[in-house]
Amino acid sequence: MSIIPLCCKIAWEVVYGLLYPSKSQLERALIILELVIDFGITYAAIILSPREWTYAPLVEQKLRSIPTLAFSCGLAFAER
Repeated sequence: MSIIPLCCKIAWEVVYGLLYPSKSQLERALIILELVIDFGITYAAIILSPREWTYAPLVEQKLRSIPTLAFSCGLAFAER
């Protein structure tokens, strides 16, 4: 999965799982479970991706800030 859509999905899960949780316990639990899984996927992508981006040095150097920026933008737009 691409990193930017994954970070936007994490932002959605933070908003609707933590900030504005559902009244349904099952739905809330599933959103939190997805959030934990997605954090693991994002962590693995950040740690393992520099080897994949050797042909694009700018992306390789900024790989840790790209998900942070994508998450921040997704969180800003998801709250509205």
